Amino acid sequence: PMGAGAGSDGDGQVMRDQAAKDELEMLVGMIRSNGNEVDKQQAAYRIWMMSEDKDPAAQTKRQARCVKLGCVKPLIKMVDVGGEETKWRAARALVQIAFDNEQATEAIMTAGAVTVTTDKLKDLEGCTDRVKEALMQLLAQICDTFHSAHHAVLGTGVLEFLMMMLRSITIPQMVKKAAVNVIFSLSLSEVGRSTLLKMDAVSALVPISKGGKPQLNSVRATLAACNLVGHHPEGSILVSCGAVGKVVRTLEASLNRQPYGGQYNILWKVAIAIRALCRSDFHKRSLIEHQAVVHLTRLLHQNPDRHDDRNVALGCESIWHLSFDGQGKADLCEEQILLELLSATSFCPHHESSQMARGAMYAMGITPRPTQLLMAHIFISYAPANKPWALKLAKKLENKEYSVWVEEAERMEDQFRIGVVNAAVFLLCWSRGYHTGARARTEATQAAELHKKILVLVVDRPLDDREPTWVDSIIEGADSVLDFTDPMRDLTSTAELVSTLKTRGQKDKAEQMKPNKSALRREMSQGGRGSFMNQRTGLGVEQADKHGAEDAAEDRTIAARRVARDAIEAWTVEQVGVWLDGTLRLGQYVGAFAQGIACLGCVDQRSPLLLFFLARVLSLCVARTHTLALSLCGTHTHSRSRSRSLSFAQLFLSLSLSSALCLSRSHTHRYTRMHTCTHTHTHTHTQTH
Repeated sequence: PMGAGAGSDGDGQVMRDQAAKDELEMLVGMIRSNGNEVDKQQAAYRIWMMSEDKDPAAQTKRQARCVKLGCVKPLIKMVDVGGEETKWRAARALVQIAFDNEQATEAIMTAGAVTVTTDKLKDLEGCTDRVKEALMQLLAQICDTFHSAHHAVLGTGVLEFLMMMLRSITIPQMVKKAAVNVIFSLSLSEVGRSTLLKMDAVSALVPISKGGKPQLNSVRATLAACNLVGHHPEGSILVSCGAVGKVVRTLEASLNRQPYGGQYNILWKVAIAIRALCRSDFHKRSLIEHQAVVHLTRLLHQNPDRHDDRNVALGCESIWHLSFDGQGKADLCEEQILLELLSATSFCPHHESSQMARGAMYAMGITPRPTQLLMAHIFISYAPANKPWALKLAKKLENKEYSVWVEEAERMEDQFRIGVVNAAVFLLCWSRGYHTGARARTEATQAAELHKKILVLVVDRPLDDREPTWVDSIIEGADSVLDFTDPMRDLTSTAELVSTLKTRGQKDKAEQMKPNKSALRREMSQGGRGSFMNQRTGLGVEQADKHGAEDAAEDRTIAARRVARDAIEAWTVEQVGVWLDGTLRLGQYVGAFAQGIACLGCVDQRSPLLLFFLARVLSLCVARTHTLALSLCGTHTHSRSRSRSLSFAQLFLSLSLSSALCLSRSHTHRYTRMHTCTHTHTHTHTQTH
């Protein structure tokens, strides 16, 4: 009637907004007064209703109006000094005002809601169960929205009481469910995870997850447990509650906008749990078996109305971690849509998403790996949390006339193609979070494959106090270990590092490499290097370790530790098999193919059996790597001029590669078309194949 009387919908809306504003001002006056407790309760309930709307935009507007007119502080005071019913209604009103609204949540947090809420929760006998539930919902909302508030929440000591509630058999299910929400929110930050691990929160979350009851929020308990220990070796405890399958199904339900476990789950929160599982080598195979690759592909390909750069970055990082598993890398390379999405994401304006996509493509072997050209600088590899420390160390080394690579490259692949490949010395800054980083793992693994001089700098934890992870073999094979954990010995530790570095990496001591040009051209045409047999172990590339006379003894020591390899012409079938087995287990098919071709040229006339073995391996590389099949489709037809002089062994190789191309699902049509449309020697070419 108001809209009709105003003559237009716009005027009617203005009048309705003014009426709501007037009513809200009246309600704020009621809760601020020292009047009747019942009137305050009714006013709080009315504010609760007025801040709610089915339309998200309208609800945001209503919440902002409540904050602007000063509802927050009076409601917090009602929670602090009111009766049971008053506390509950005021807490529910605050929860609704803060719901999915960052500005409103910040206003509530600034007004002192954290202190009042935690004080009431620690008073176990002073609040009823429904008040505790409402207060924990408010606390979870604050922790969800602002990770910076986790320090303040944990500093109140409320976490101990939350853990008591989870372990108690007398606490109602609705209270436990709210407590799980708070713990899950705290598990989204590094400080929250470390505190929860110290309090052994996993032992309280796993039984809830295993029970599978929606009333106890079992899905959130599973996600929280994955955030805590999904990337740790002790994450094997999650197998008992089927955590991997639950998390993958939760991701699928979130992508489909469907509830799972009795509630809707926010996509980016589920993606964080997936990332934690992908970081662990223990869970990678299980994730692949549960079709996590398919759902991660969907995560990268969201509709515009659901597109979130945070989700894309988390998905790319998870894919990057999965590529460290040989089977995972093979499955990822088979997903043509995924590869196209990664390629597109690598050029997106969002920096973090672009960097993660480029890193994943490099780890999967899609980005070519160039030959080493210079021993030019000191490369510092560190966990993101230790970046300030690494920058200070870099400054000290630069003052000593060293050239230092410490900042992340503008394009992630350059971090490895230029930064690691051209490093004279690799400094591995060991800290608590180092082994969980995809970038750090790619850097350290490549440095070890290239036989770089590796120095381990212990930053914040003793080496003896570490879980068994992928980095163990690299640390054990390092050239030296220096202790930087004691700030009082900082000058002494830096002096020891400079003494160990000597002249390596100094600005005027860059060493020029001399790669074999024909081998370099062959590498570039075949997609670059990527396996254990690199420029220091043969394949026509000259040895490049030419240091000064002062480093001669050290070089002999390093050379003695390397795996001794005879001339490639003298290799047996067993030696080649051991090398290729180690290479293919990492899924480095492009690099293995390029090196297998080089090996083939040396043994063709000497060992038909070895040629047979290599042909099978090369065909496997082609069948498993779509990019290699694509390059062969363009180059294979150029060999037809030599088809009349093929030996039986060469003919077998040609047949193996051709059949492998046909088995490559995404390139069968391209292969057939290119070979049937050859305008000359068509009949001879077909007969040969």
